[in-house]
Amino acid sequence: MSLATQPCLNPNPDIAGIGVRVSIYIQAFLNLACTFVFAKDGKISSYESATLSTSSTNLFLTGCALLISAFIQGATSGFSVHHALIILNISWINSFSAILFVTLGVVLSISFTTWFEPGLRQLWTGTLLRAIPLSILHLSGMGALGIWVWAKVNTFGDQLECTPATFMTIFGHDIAVTSASLRKGSIVLYSIITLPLLNLVIIILVGVVMVTLLSLAYYTIHGSFEPWESFDRFILVSGGLTTALLEVLFIVDTELMISRSSTLVKPGESAWTFGQTLAMVMVAMLLLDTVRAGFKSWTEKADQESGEKPDEKVNMV
Repeated sequence: MSLATQPCLNPNPDIAGIGVRVSIYIQAFLNLACTFVFAKDGKISSYESATLSTSSTNLFLTGCALLISAFIQGATSGFSVHHALIILNISWINSFSAILFVTLGVVLSISFTTWFEPGLRQLWTGTLLRAIPLSILHLSGMGALGIWVWAKVNTFGDQLECTPATFMTIFGHDIAVTSASLRKGSIVLYSIITLPLLNLVIIILVGVVMVTLLSLAYYTIHGSFEPWESFDRFILVSGGLTTALLEVLFIVDTELMISRSSTLVKPGESAWTFGQTLAMVMVAMLLLDTVRAGFKSWTEKADQESGEKPDEKVNMV
């Protein structure tokens, strides 16, 4: 739906480069995979908890770094609406995957009988509470950028000639950023997300609603909530799959938006800059740490099955 007859957007590989995007996608799904693998037996060790916390923290730090970069570029060297939308989409991907861990102890514990055990409270005061401040900061920063972009969408950035041809892809459909309905809806959404604490409360409430609906679905299928182990895993797997589907949706829409906008961008977007290379190096290190964590988790469970005493675990589900 491009209205431009020739490229008019300056390339920004540190924002839209394939290396940056792939690193974000890998981190998001690694965080989700770790949540499944570590909590599938209904328990989580202190080592697994620390790994999940590190994974979520890395996601939020990467997301915050991208947001800070967007604010700096927007206020100094200039920025385009197209690249701002890419950052906002990536921020949503980060939020979905990392907040899954942040809210796991809050939302999923509603259906679990081990909620008040001392081990779970210890987990709360440790890894969860370390991740919550970063999640609030990331959500507020994302909301502030969203308000800035959509409130001034017609005059945002220094490449205004491209704004009428810029669009946002939603469910595979391209919608011009000049759409009044899209602009108003986005401003309302990001205004809510910007408010500290309230943004996290809203997401947790959404999680509570999701768990309630999943619980009703389980009861409809089985006629009861017994056995508890089966019910717990149904909630965990269903909630995780919902998060995964949301991530896939945003990834697909982001990639479609970038692909369909390729005629608007001048050559240079695929250049392997320092930012892209650093992002891939960080992902390689995270992959190594994840493999180590997975191996240790597997050996702990193997030791437990063989009768050896494993590391102390706390009930998670």
